[in-house]
Amino acid sequence: MILFALAAAVLTPDGWGTLRIGMTRRAVVRALGAPHGGGVTGPEPARCEEFHPRRAPAGLIVMIEDGRLTRIAATRPGLATAAGVAVGDPAARVRRAYPRGLRRAAHTYADPPAADLTWWRDKRRGIHYEVGENGRIASIRVGEAAIRYVEGCL
Repeated sequence: MILFALAAAVLTPDGWGTLRIGMTRRAVVRALGAPHGGGVTGPEPARCEEFHPRRAPAGLIVMIEDGRLTRIAATRPGLATAAGVAVGDPAARVRRAYPRGLRRAAHTYADPPAADLTWWRDKRRGIHYEVGENGRIASIRVGEAAIRYVEGCL
């Protein structure tokens, strides 16, 4: 039953499956397990960390800032948004899914057609699509302002 629920989960500005933006690190670990394969931290590990929870699908990474879940990232095909956009899809699918309010910016490190496409549901939460040089979605990040961080925890 739990595996079916996780398989059907979609990424939204509010989270993914049982993971809700704003929940504590402890609640994240209780929901999907401790970090699997280590995590990544910035210069202040107590302030920010990213990790793959043990029972989460491959390619799902959470960001915890000051003890709270602020971002969920999808880096592999198979995880999709409520609009039906998934890693590996062409960027045109994002533009069709969000005909209004989609913001486009140049990619920080790659040449066009690479780009950053961001849609804000409100002033606090949104979805960020990173488009690779092949014109396809390379990653999806949902949550709060942390979706705009280029290099994760700094």
